[in-house]
Parts: sequence; C-alpha cells; structure tokens
Amino acid sequence: MSILLRLCVWRAGAGRGLLLLVLLLGVAACTSAPPRKPSPTLGERQREGLRALGFQQSEEDWHLILPKPICFEFASADIRADAARSATDTAQELLRLGIHGVRLDGHSDNVGPPAVNLDLSRRRAEAVGRLFIAAGFADAAVVRHGHGASLPVADNDSASGRARNRRVELIVPADALAP
Repeated sequence: MSILLRLCVWRAGAGRGLLLLVLLLGVAACTSAPPRKPSPTLGERQREGLRALGFQQSEEDWHLILPKPICFEFASADIRADAARSATDTAQELLRLGIHGVRLDGHSDNVGPPAVNLDLSRRRAEAVGRLFIAAGFADAAVVRHGHGASLPVADNDSASGRARNRRVELIVPADALAP
C-alpha cells in the first residue's frame, strides 16, 4: 500500500494525494475483517459440556442420572461393569472440563426397613465415589450422601419402578464451576 500511496502523491500532487490517502484508508477500514466473537469463558465451556453429557440444571446445581444409569440389584451396592465404565468415563470428562467437585446421591427402593435402605444407599454412593476417585478426583471433592427410599423417581409399586429407584445420581454443585 505504501507504493500505491507514493504513486498517488507523485501523480496527483500534494493536495489531491492527501485526499486519495484519506479515501484509501477509508476503503481499507471498510474491508477489514469483522471483530471476532469473544471466546467462551471456562464457565460457559463447562456448562455447555455438562449439557452435552446430559446434565440438567436445577435451581443452582447440575443433576445427572448417569447416561447409563447406575442402577443396582436388589439389596446390592455392587456396580455392574458397564455402569462402572459409564461412571468412569463421565468422571474423566468432568475432569477434562475442569470440574473437580461432585456430589453423589445414593437411593434405594422402599422394600425393607428404612435404616437398612439408608445404609444401602450410602454404600451405593460410596461405590460410585471410589470410581470417581480412581479416575482422578480428590477424595474430599467427592461428597457422598445416602437418601434411602425418601426420593423415588418411579413408583415403588412395580418391580420396574423399584429397579429405577435403586440408583446413584451425580450432582455438580454450581460452586464447582468457573464463573
């Protein structure tokens, strides 16, 4: 552009050259690239990643019954291999998103004494918690709770409903995300 500018000044004289310079700069400004859209923040990327994993936002936190729900057999806290892989994959994806804190809520159906169901739901949350810790989460960053049969997601009057209630839910607290 400097050669073109010199040529314009040389050919048109100083007054006209200045006018041409202003016109050329105006045209150059019009043809410049549009301003770039700002890159998403870490918090925005984390929230989008949670949505992609199937999390749903509640009032503040993000909830997931894992993509392949971690459901348990009657009176058992043993995790099936496919459910263990799903939980481990989810834990690794959360770490990749920069999310380092989770809450695991264990649940049971309503068959049996409430104290037994509460203990069983705690052991289920602990079992999933061990998978998250093995995947790279700090022990203190994996909060585990048992709720017994107090928060069913299905009717306990049918075998299929009771099976759905024997589960662990994964919650990402809002304060575990970047602003």
